[in-house]
Amino acid sequence: MTDDNQEFANKITTYLDAGTAELKAGTAYRLQLAR
Repeated sequence: MTDDNQEFANKITTYLDAGTAELKAGTAYRLQLAR
């Protein structure tokens, strides 16, 4: 992966992790299993 792609992936991961913090615990758990 290029540096630009890695940076983009890190930003997406950060946004997704922030979004999952707002979900119910059961939903976040199921998403982690699917990840």
